[in-house]
Amino acid sequence: MDWIDDVIILSKIPYGESSFVLTVMSENHGKWAGFVKGSYRRQSAKAAFTVFECGDIARCQWRSRVSDNLGNMVIETKLQPFIFAWSSKQRLLAIKSTCDMCLSLCPERQVLKSVYEGLRMFLCNIMRPNWVPEYIRFELGLLKHLGYGLDIEKCAVTGTNSDLSYVSPKTGRAVCQRVGEQYRNRLLALPAFLTNPHDDKNIKWQEVFDGLNLTDFFLQKVFNVYSKTAPKARAMLLQALIKDCRNRDELSVAQNNKGCLAQR
Repeated sequence: MDWIDDVIILSKIPYGESSFVLTVMSENHGKWAGFVKGSYRRQSAKAAFTVFECGDIARCQWRSRVSDNLGNMVIETKLQPFIFAWSSKQRLLAIKSTCDMCLSLCPERQVLKSVYEGLRMFLCNIMRPNWVPEYIRFELGLLKHLGYGLDIEKCAVTGTNSDLSYVSPKTGRAVCQRVGEQYRNRLLALPAFLTNPHDDKNIKWQEVFDGLNLTDFFLQKVFNVYSKTAPKARAMLLQALIKDCRNRDELSVAQNNKGCLAQR
């Protein structure tokens, strides 16, 4: 059995002196693991090696005599966002966070095309000045795949699709400003850029915080259901982003008692 597909590297585990076991997210085959031989070898005084990092976008050939076996992989790297983001701690943490969440929460060998496309879009946009909204959208897409998708296209009470400002923590459905204002202490804030994808240029840090708080609340539910803990890279990323928000004096933490970020 064999296949060739576009993949994103989620993790690498050294094996022996010169090889790795890679786990990848493929476009048409889902999350898959394989053995990569001779990824590192020394030749005289010089070292000739292929470097794989989390988040690398590549072309992969997987082959095995038996489909249930680990199998061998041949990787041809196309894009390495990790290298371009090397000077930004927050971007590196974001790459590691997205890969670790896919590794932890996504089932193996099931087609997850929407997750792959969301992850690839985020990685391709990682060097944009406003990259955080793409990260939040990736988390929303992952929630949707896991069965915790939020309905933020229209108001759950009036049916209107304008002036959506809050999300119910119980149902995950949006509520407009007029209806939700009197219950704001019980609701999660919904940033405008999530309902208007063309509104990324003038995003305020308060909206960034609200978006992270929104996805964090529902992701914590998912991790509890799966009896898993959130990746350390994600926790470090949230702390770094919140610190940045507070340093800019643009953040009024905890407009309500919902969400996990207010306690960080």
